[in-house]
Amino acid sequence: MRLHRVLKAVRVVSISVIVALGLGTFGTAAMIFFDRPDDAPRVADEEGLGVPALRETPAELRRFTAFDEAELGYRAYDGGDDDLPLLVLLHAAGLDGRQLDGLAAALADDGVADVVVPDLRGHGPEPGERGDLLYTGQLEDDVAELIEHRRRDGQEVVLGGHSWGGGLVLRFAGGPNGALIDRAVLLAPYLGHDAPTTREDAGGLAQVTPLRLRGLRLLDRFGIMHWHDLPVTQLGLPAELRDGPMGDAVTAQYSFRLQAAFTPRGDAQEDAAQLPDFLLVAGDADAAMRADGYEPFLSQASPRGDFVLLDGVGHFDLVDAAQTRAALADWLAR
Repeated sequence: MRLHRVLKAVRVVSISVIVALGLGTFGTAAMIFFDRPDDAPRVADEEGLGVPALRETPAELRRFTAFDEAELGYRAYDGGDDDLPLLVLLHAAGLDGRQLDGLAAALADDGVADVVVPDLRGHGPEPGERGDLLYTGQLEDDVAELIEHRRRDGQEVVLGGHSWGGGLVLRFAGGPNGALIDRAVLLAPYLGHDAPTTREDAGGLAQVTPLRLRGLRLLDRFGIMHWHDLPVTQLGLPAELRDGPMGDAVTAQYSFRLQAAFTPRGDAQEDAAQLPDFLLVAGDADAAMRADGYEPFLSQASPRGDFVLLDGVGHFDLVDAAQTRAALADWLAR
């Protein structure tokens, strides 16, 4: 009789577990397949965002061969002195390296760094698979390959990025290639859609599908990566950018793995703790990021940061602001 009761109890528990797993699986599937980005292009309000001051004739696009034999594009700016550091600058979400062309040329002309600006995989006029990667860590591996391709023996390496490119800098520092960099530059970095420094939808720049993202992260914990190519982020860039010379190369959506590739692992403070000496510059008129939140948030993780808050500067304006150029030139020359 006692054995019968035990078997009955086990059967009830087993059925409950199966039902719970079934409901959980159905709920996860519903989150993934019904919560999806809009098909219509989004355009962000330009107030507090601004637009980059694109040069009419950007530097020539060069090529390097990545580990998977893909030919990836980058632009190089010679600072004119063998003792200068190598500064690798990473562009913002949805754009390509031309966004940073003016700043890169100015820093090289000032003689403070040799500058290299890649078109990150999934972006630009030759994206490969636009808005997607083969795996989450591929951008980090591409940047590491570019550093090895351009670095002279003994040359100091500084990795910098704007917006989502800044988020990739943090991820790189906390990852397996982090030892390649000696210093870092963060320009209004994106630390994740739920970070305390990110405004809702990044001020209209990035609308994340939270349920799909949560469902895919849940599956990822169990090693299920089959749907990592699904889009989870809809990017909305100012109309002047979409209608300008970079408009034909704008990337409008990010897959789960590309969104993750730009985002620090877990809590951004974990990757921030691995940063070398770094400079963070942001503008107090930034409509995408809470610029005054960077220092209190990141200082909890690392004492190695210098923070510069610029008066009246917006999110994209930051890249070409004279104050940004001056802050970087001074810090790089130390």
